[in-house]
Amino acid sequence: MWLQCTFVFSLLWGIAATITGTFVFSLLWGLAATITGTFVFSLLWGLAATITGTFVFTLLWGLAATITGTFVFSLLWGLAATITGTFVFSLLWGLAATITGTFVFSLLWGLLRPSLPKSFKLTKSQLFGDKDTVFDYVYDKRNNGTWIPWMELEKEAPLPPNAKVNDLIILTNENACLRYFVTKMVRSKIPILLVGPTGTGKSSLKEVYGAQPPLELIRQWIDHGHWYDLKEMVKQEVVDVLFVSAMLPPGGGSNLITTRLTRHTLLITLDSFEDNTLNKIFVTIMDWHFSKGFSENMMRQSKTVVAATMDVYKNVTVQFLPTPSKCHYLFNLRDFARVIKGVLLVPSTHMKEINKLVLLWVHETYRVVKLFEIVYKAVYGFFRVHMDQVMTETGYVPEGEKLSNKHASNIFFGNYMEPDADPKIYDQVTHTNNNEIEYF
Repeated sequence: MWLQCTFVFSLLWGIAATITGTFVFSLLWGLAATITGTFVFSLLWGLAATITGTFVFTLLWGLAATITGTFVFSLLWGLAATITGTFVFSLLWGLAATITGTFVFSLLWGLLRPSLPKSFKLTKSQLFGDKDTVFDYVYDKRNNGTWIPWMELEKEAPLPPNAKVNDLIILTNENACLRYFVTKMVRSKIPILLVGPTGTGKSSLKEVYGAQPPLELIRQWIDHGHWYDLKEMVKQEVVDVLFVSAMLPPGGGSNLITTRLTRHTLLITLDSFEDNTLNKIFVTIMDWHFSKGFSENMMRQSKTVVAATMDVYKNVTVQFLPTPSKCHYLFNLRDFARVIKGVLLVPSTHMKEINKLVLLWVHETYRVVKLFEIVYKAVYGFFRVHMDQVMTETGYVPEGEKLSNKHASNIFFGNYMEPDADPKIYDQVTHTNNNEIEYF
């Protein structure tokens, strides 16, 4: 056996501070298959030793005397994969959540691999995926234990055709991970505080009751479970309630929350979505929209609309940063979503041509950012049509004039052209020679 006595001695004296002898016995065999004594020695001596090695030694040999070697061998190797996977998962989200994924990956695999015995092999299911980070996977105890993407924990439901856009929830790795931990904490009755930028899915996981009470009252309730009615001078117990909250990071209009409150909560930090996540969310929504009676040519524009919007969004967030004189230069995912939601307003009965889709997209983008050069380049870069030609053919650029910002600003879509219509149709607004407003 390649696990030497030095490793056993180090393991017993290092981990004995916090766990029982039974777990030591299981952990020893569970970790033996994957990591070296040197690593465990370094990791575990960070813990204090409060019980004697004699106690653990006696416990181990006392158990061994009552059960057969065959049973022990079968039990240990049967539990090894689960114990090891669960330990690594706990290590990742308990310790490694505060350090970088690169360091964790090197610690768990890169530094250990040269020390593994030549006969040692791991199955593909026991390894992390080649792409993404270790935090993009969860250890699934089913099927003898395997690492799977978070999305595989849930089954993606089809989007109802008549659903409201704001009610759509697109399954992603990020929100599946978030739901996993929030569900665990709610079941364990642990208060939660979600912190992240606008548009990262915080509000879909909390209930809104109106104005937030003073923070100290919340802190008092979490601390003691009750408030006092100052008029009646009686104690009011608050039962069967769990504190689940969300907030923006401190800065700008968001104030710092006192640690007197946050110390009572599990703090979950959400990062901005990556490009592939944004693509999945908004392309799925655009596909859902274009499946409602649009032509095949129009149905192929989902990725185009999303890619063009993302290009504009990324450009403005990088090039147009807030300054004291331009403090309104604050862009977030709600601005991205506002463009997409505007495109969704025109039904298939009023959207037959690509040129009209381009005009609609320009209008919705201009409602968020009026940056002509960026929008102009995005039209040709993604829709593969010249904005000059589209605007000229649709009558927005008079003969002899060159397309400019003022022409793009004259594109209007609305649902006010027929006040008595039911339902009101969101469509293009045009001006005729008689200065009457009409739509088509």
